[in-house]
Formats: sequence, C-alpha cells, structure tokens
Amino acid sequence: MAEAKLCSIATILNKSDCNSKRLVGGYSERNLTELTKSEKELLLSRTMLTSLDNLTTICEHHERYFSLDKQASFIGGMNIRSCYNPFNLHSNKRKASKVISLSLSRNTLVIPQLIVGYKLCIECYQHAASLNVKKQENDNVVEYPAMESASSFGSNVEFGLSEQKVDENMGNRKLGKIFDSVATELSSALNITLLNESGQNSEDYSKLLKELKTKFNASTSFTERKQLLTLAPSSWPRSRVAEEFQCSEYIVRESRSIYSKFGILPKVTKKKSGNKISEENKLIVASFYEESSRFFPGLKDSITVINKDGVRRKIQKMLLTENISELHYLFQQQYPNIRIGLSKFFELRPRWCIFAGAPGTHNVCVCIYHQNPKLMLEAIDLSVGYKDLLAMLVCSLQNEECMYMQCESSRRCGNCPSPDILTEYLLNNIFEETITYKEWISSDEQGVHMVATTQHIEEYVTKLVGLLQKLASHHLIALRQSAYFKELKQNFSSEECIVMLDFAENYSILIQDEVQSHHWSGKQATLHPFVVYYKTSEGIKNKCYCVLSDYLKHDAQSVHSFLCALIPKLKVLVCNLKKIHFFSDGAGAHYKNKYNFANLSFFQTDFQISAVWNFWASCHVKNACDGIRGTVKRLFRQHALRGQEIHLEPIDLFNWGVLNIPNVDFLYISSQEIENCYARLENRFNRSVTVKGTRKFHQYAVLSQGKLKVSILSDQPNSLLSTTAIIVPPNFVPISVSDLKSSDCVAVVFQDKWWIAIISEIEEDTDIVNLRFYMPAGSDLIDGSGLKLPRRRKGADEMALSVSEIICKLPPPPRRNRGSKLYDLPNETFVKIVDTFKEFKHWRLDII
Repeated sequence: MAEAKLCSIATILNKSDCNSKRLVGGYSERNLTELTKSEKELLLSRTMLTSLDNLTTICEHHERYFSLDKQASFIGGMNIRSCYNPFNLHSNKRKASKVISLSLSRNTLVIPQLIVGYKLCIECYQHAASLNVKKQENDNVVEYPAMESASSFGSNVEFGLSEQKVDENMGNRKLGKIFDSVATELSSALNITLLNESGQNSEDYSKLLKELKTKFNASTSFTERKQLLTLAPSSWPRSRVAEEFQCSEYIVRESRSIYSKFGILPKVTKKKSGNKISEENKLIVASFYEESSRFFPGLKDSITVINKDGVRRKIQKMLLTENISELHYLFQQQYPNIRIGLSKFFELRPRWCIFAGAPGTHNVCVCIYHQNPKLMLEAIDLSVGYKDLLAMLVCSLQNEECMYMQCESSRRCGNCPSPDILTEYLLNNIFEETITYKEWISSDEQGVHMVATTQHIEEYVTKLVGLLQKLASHHLIALRQSAYFKELKQNFSSEECIVMLDFAENYSILIQDEVQSHHWSGKQATLHPFVVYYKTSEGIKNKCYCVLSDYLKHDAQSVHSFLCALIPKLKVLVCNLKKIHFFSDGAGAHYKNKYNFANLSFFQTDFQISAVWNFWASCHVKNACDGIRGTVKRLFRQHALRGQEIHLEPIDLFNWGVLNIPNVDFLYISSQEIENCYARLENRFNRSVTVKGTRKFHQYAVLSQGKLKVSILSDQPNSLLSTTAIIVPPNFVPISVSDLKSSDCVAVVFQDKWWIAIISEIEEDTDIVNLRFYMPAGSDLIDGSGLKLPRRRKGADEMALSVSEIICKLPPPPRRNRGSKLYDLPNETFVKIVDTFKEFKHWRLDII
C-alpha cells in the first residue's frame, strides 16, 4: 500500500491528516513561496511556529484547517465563536466579541503569542490592551541628539518643558516649542519686536476659506461642488472637511480622488449612464413582484392608480412575502441575464405590491410549521437561519427522500447527516443556560394562542431539532407545489386549462339606513371565485368567474353544483377541452374529503373531461381568488352604501354584478339546485371510502371510474410517494364477454325494465350479443303468470345489445309442465334478479 503524502507543515507539527476524506479532488499542495506576506504571518501565528525556514509546502487540507483564506467559524479545529481565554481569567465558556488582529498579537506581551483570528471576550480584550500599553511605555523610547544640543540655551525646564525622554514625534513638537521660547527670550532681552506675518496670513486664509464655503453652499451643481472642494486644505481629514463645508464624506472622497489625478479645479466630465432597463425587462420585474406576493382579501385592501391614459382605477393590494434584499437576490437567481441594481429593482416595484409593516398589512395567515422554529431562533443570538439548519439535516434541500423521511428513522436516507450533529452544533454555539421564547400552541379551552416558554438549553435544542425535522417535509411540499404550479402555467397545452378555486367568507348583505335589530338577522350570500388560465394563439389568458348562491354551507355537493355550472362555460372558452388542472387549499369541509374525491373519480363520466386536483401546502396558498372576492365584496358594499338601490337577496347581487362588474363572469346557483344535486349524489357519497392519509397527499388524478392516483408531490406522480386509491368501490360488477357463451340464459336491461333472454350469438370483437327475449318483461310479471319464449323466426323478438346491458347469468327457466308453452321463474331467481337490478340502477346512476 502506497505511503500517504504529507506536507511540510504536517511533518513539523506531527500530523498525518493531509489526505482528509473531505477533499473531493484528493491530495493537493502549494509551495510556501506562493503565500502572501499576510498569509505567512497568519500561518506563523496559528501554528505557533517561530519561523517558516526549511519548510517548503502546505497541503489544501491544512490551508483550510488554519483558514488562511477567510475568517472562518473554526480555525485549527477550534470554535472561535467563544473566547479562547489565553490569560486564564475565567473558567467558564464566554461569548467572544473581539477579533485578535495582527497588530494586537504583535504588540501584546504574552507567551505564547496571541493567535490571529481567534476571538476574546471583553475582559480578556481589555487585559490584552493593558499589556499593549505597558509594552509601548517600556520599548518605544528614543533619545534625540537635538535635545542635548539645546543645552547651550538652557535646560528644558528653563523653557517650560519636561525633561522626560520622548519619542520622535514628541521630540519634534518640543523642538518647535524650544525655538518659539528662544525667540521670545531674545526679543525680550534685545528689546526687538517680532514680525507677526503669521497673524496676517491667518486672517487672509480665514477670509479666503469663508468665501469658499459661501460659494460651495450656494452651488446647486454636484460637479461644481466637487471642483470647489479640491481647494480645501489637504491636511484636513475627510471628516473635518465634511463638517466645515456641511457636506457628506462621499463628495469629499470624490473631490480628493479627482484632485490626486487632475489637481485643483479640474474639468469634471459627467459619468456615462449605465445600461438602461428595457421596457420588456421592466414588465418582467413587475411580473416577478406579483408572483412573489399574494392578494389581500379584505374589502378595503385596494389602492387607486392612474394608468398612462390618465384613467383612475382601483387595484387590490398584494402583500410581498419577502424583504427587498431577498427579492432582489431571488430575481437575480431566476433571471441571471437581466442586470439590475437593488435601487432600480426597488424603483420598479408596482404600487399595489406592498411590504409587511405598512398600514393594513397585519398578517394573520402565517404558517405555524414555519413560524414556531423562527420564533425559537429569534430568542437566541445565532447567525444562521432555519434554512441553514435544515441543510445540516439532509443531503439536499431538493431531495424528496431526504426531506420527507426526516421523522421516520427507519426510512431516512442513509447518507443524510445524523440529527446529533445539528444538536451538537447548537449546544456549542448557544451560550445561555436557559432560553425564553414565544410559540403558538393549540388547546381545547383557548384554541390556538401564543405563549412564552422557558426551557433549559438541552430541552430547547431537542425541541428545536424535532421541529426542524417535522418542518423538512412541509418545507419541501410548499416549495415544490409552488414551483409545479409555476412550471405548469408556462407549459400546459391549448387543450388544457388551469382552474384556481377558493370559497370566500360569506358576504353579509348590507342595507343603508337599516334598523338596529337587522344587524343580527341580516341575510348572507355565498361567494365562490374561480380563476381560469387558458392558452390562445396570443399566449396565456385568464378569465374570472364568481358563483353566488343562497346556499350558505361550504360542502362537497355545493362544489360539485358550482362545477356543473362552470364546466359548460369552460368548454366554450377552450376549444376541444380535454383536461382540467384544479388548484385549491386543503380545506377538509369542502375540498379535501372523500365526497369531493368520489365526484372527482367520476369526473370523466360526468363531464367527459379528465381532471387532476392539486392542493397547496397548508398555509401556503398563493391564490388569485383572494383578489376577486375582495374586489367583488368592495363593489357590492360601495353600491349598498350609496343607498340608490336595495339588495335583499343573493339573486339581487347577482343581477347587479352581471350589469356592473364586466371583468367577472357571474353565475347563480340556488339552494334548491344544490339539494337536487345532493339527491343524485347521495348513493355515490354513501359508498365513498376515505383515503388513508388524506392530509399528506397533494395531488389526486383520475385513473378510472371510482379510482384515483394519489401523490404526495404534484411533480412526482410516478415516484415512491404515490399510490392508487379506490374511492367508490362498485357493488355491481359488470359481466365481460369472456364469461358468456351461446345458449346462456341471462337477465338484461332494456327500456328501463329487466328481461329474461337467451344468447343466440356473440360478437367478441364488438362486445355485442344477439338475444331472444322471453315475454313479457320480468318487471311486468304478476303472480301466477308465466314466461313465453316466442318461436324462432328471423328477426322476431331478437335484438343486438351491448354486454354492458347484461345484469347477470341465470339458470334456464323450467317449463310449467310437459308440452306447455309457459315457463316458470323460480322465486329465488326472481329475488336475485330484482336485487341485482337495483345495484345495476345505482351503478348506472353514478355514470349518468
């Protein structure tokens, strides 16, 4: 076996970890001569070596280990977030806030020397500073011969100066004072007046500076102001120039930059403007803002804007889900070819897309799965967010197996890091012993409410890791469902459409000048918006619908009734419509239940269209229906408050909306229509079966009548996260051609009655059978009557029917007596046919 390579650093430090498994490309090294001066000094400090002489190479692992290229959280395998206590001033671990610089390491008298890049707490940092001062007092002392030559004029004390030794700068200052003192003594002894040219010069200088300030303050041109500042004294620091001229340090820095290149009062050329944003890219930015926000559902959540034609119109407000920096970063990731700065990106924000914190942006639909971990992290001083902690639990945030199986230890990905690693990381980076945080909890007495919880660090970390493991699957579903909708919206065909639907809160019909008691007995109307996306030759279009009803319950039969009114309109809107993609929230009362799934499994039979029903992740609904219901309710309310017309019933709202809200297509479904629909669906509902694990599935696709394919993620319908579910088990099992042969006696359905017949011929290719009927129909039999089988004549009492009309096979009915032309039907056979005929009718009712 080949001997492992070692660099010079590993050899002298007696280490053998140059070939670390963390190195993807294997062993690599650099020559020490390639290191910069600062990197060499860092290496000396962090290895505690006195010299790099006779050392030639350093490997990639030790470059990372001693963090020569960056300020890392770990240096030399040690966590530098806490104080490394070089002076042994404290026994417990303390939070570090001061980084050891190269100058502090050099100037501090301590053995071993302070390690550059490590951190100190306040107490250790102050102690190091005190050692630094002592070193300056003891070492930085310089004697100057000039001080001794002044003895011919007298000692320092004679001139009012101290006799202590000083450094070079102090010596120069004292020498200047000595010259001034000597000149004063000589002028006094010789009775000579000293010329005060400096006073006159100072007055002229002050006058010139005052006029320069006046000119600067009067100027409104940024270019001219930069030119004037080139006349400011170069000995002044930028802060003093900014203070004297009452300007920003930025313009001072700009003026000194051009002064260093062109001198005073240069001719400043205007900078060329950058690349202009095209109108097309501006529309992309505006569209991105709308995609990254969601509509406010409230009546008053609107804003008035004036378009290019000067027309004022109201637009429903939209709440942005991220701050401006995060949105700009996401835009750059999504559109890398569009170069746009943060300020311009903010400038292009549509007025109706507003940030949280503005008046009226109280957000009450936050996801509890995301919010509780966020609240726990807000209680500690940790530089990472919940997404960074999630990344420490899995191989990839995009891998559904890693993310979804976090809470199932037996099914977790074998390559995912152990949760113990995250636990250890949190314990090493949280310095408080007890932590108090806020969280949302649910109880039977108070419902969902926020409480303050205090826990010891071990309990806190265990709970946080558990919540993050539960959050992993929910976080994946939220991202993937949103991405699937966006991708589908761009790629669906012209024979498909996307339908977004959502119940609004029932609208209370408003009457201006109503009596007080009417407030508690007023009528309401159900509002159910639909937003339809479809394709034309001009691109993707959308159409808005809103169903109004006096049926106030939100249940599966009302949803089916609304769809029965909507589908015919969609067939007109989209030519040759073959498939509908539904998107809704997971409300169990009306969408995500066995009754709605039973209707979905019969969608092809009911409407001759295929369908797929997709659900958003809980509390992550991005639905344009919020904008429709907010707009419709606001317009209804405004009209009612004018008092010009009184609406008493939901049908009145419907009639007014059809005439006055042209952008929304209104439909009206009465409560009687919904009750009639329930009567037709009752048998289907009674036979429906609950899908095990309904809440975890987010796509339900029709396979066949009564059968659905259910998937956890919409974009992975064929993965291991999918299964098949029977929603409506059939009581009646149709007979196939292979079960029949000529001369069999069967019961068939014809003209809504059941008959006894003999099979004379079978056409297997077409599933057609030729039958000879016994007379009369079995449904018309009375006690004591018998069946007759007519003579075989060509075309007499024979008929060709589909196999699907056959109820069941029977034993041939016996003759009443020898030589009789009548046939008797035994009672047990009669009962069997009657029961089977009832099941057959129920089955046929489902497919009508």
